[in-house]
Amino acid sequence: MRGIVWIGLTLLASGASQANGAVVKKINAGKRLVLIDEGTKSGFSKKKKVCFFDVEKTKVACGMIRAAKGKSATVLIKKPADLLKITVGMEADIEIMNNKNVKITIDENAPVATEAAYAAPTYIGLFGNVPLRDAVSYQNLVYETPLGQDVDSMWSQDSGVKSIGIGGEVGIGIKSFTLAIGGRQRTFSPKRVSADYDSKDADPAFEEFVETIGKGSSLGYWLDFYYLRWDYGVASLNLGNGIDIDTSTVTFTMDHKSDNNDTVDRYYDAKSVLASTALRTSLLLDFRFGPVGFKVGSVLFIPINQKETLTLTQTDPFTDQFLKENTPDEDLKQKLAHKAQVGFEMLVMGYFAF
Repeated sequence: MRGIVWIGLTLLASGASQANGAVVKKINAGKRLVLIDEGTKSGFSKKKKVCFFDVEKTKVACGMIRAAKGKSATVLIKKPADLLKITVGMEADIEIMNNKNVKITIDENAPVATEAAYAAPTYIGLFGNVPLRDAVSYQNLVYETPLGQDVDSMWSQDSGVKSIGIGGEVGIGIKSFTLAIGGRQRTFSPKRVSADYDSKDADPAFEEFVETIGKGSSLGYWLDFYYLRWDYGVASLNLGNGIDIDTSTVTFTMDHKSDNNDTVDRYYDAKSVLASTALRTSLLLDFRFGPVGFKVGSVLFIPINQKETLTLTQTDPFTDQFLKENTPDEDLKQKLAHKAQVGFEMLVMGYFAF
């Protein structure tokens, strides 16, 4: 049997008064909901009007209780401007108007309302990423004149490359989880290496000026699944794993330029294409303010498969005469070292949720 208790209250002070104080524990900006630490056991029941007060006991905003259970309640704030005035830790009280008898109904057998579960949003975002260690890399090369001797390689490695990436991502909310699909383009730092070599035996045939140029870019796609979330009020930390498919292309040329005239001969013209697959682990801090938000964090890449295809046109007479054991293709491929590796990059994304 239901027991209903009617309590008549007559208040003497003017204006609004406060009763059964509560404290703000969490704010969901996207749904304009405020969670407080008092519920039906303290009189904070559904459809009651609750007001929020700053440290000086000044009323800053009010809302209606949308759901409540024994020791917590969720208050809906209609105006976004009012929601911005409320902060975690702020006091909250039921508003009772003076000079009126207010009836409080306590239904002991009424079902207890539960707090609404988190629902992941659907969003579209744009991002930029900077690697601390490139997931795909290759080497800038310097041509080494053989100087009349057999050599193991025609190249020495000058330096590695760095990349920067931009792209977009679409996230699909599935209950509290997120399925993210994205695309990215990386551009590698191009480098031009020029050198003038003199023959040790003063043979003019080995005096030459050479210039090597390496350029690289890549196009990648991925699928991530975010399955863990830690909520910190206005921010949340999200962990996800997925698979990344990337195709990178490096074009490499070497030109021979005469010291005596403007003649230019293309000795090496190569193209390396690397198709790679990697596992991804993303750890992102998500800040959301209504429909707009941004994410910042890191992505770890662990390669699981890669395949390189090298095409080369080579007319250098010194290579044909003095390179031993390796073919020109094998030599260039080994020194270029175009490969996928364990990578780690930082990511910043702005997005719109709907």
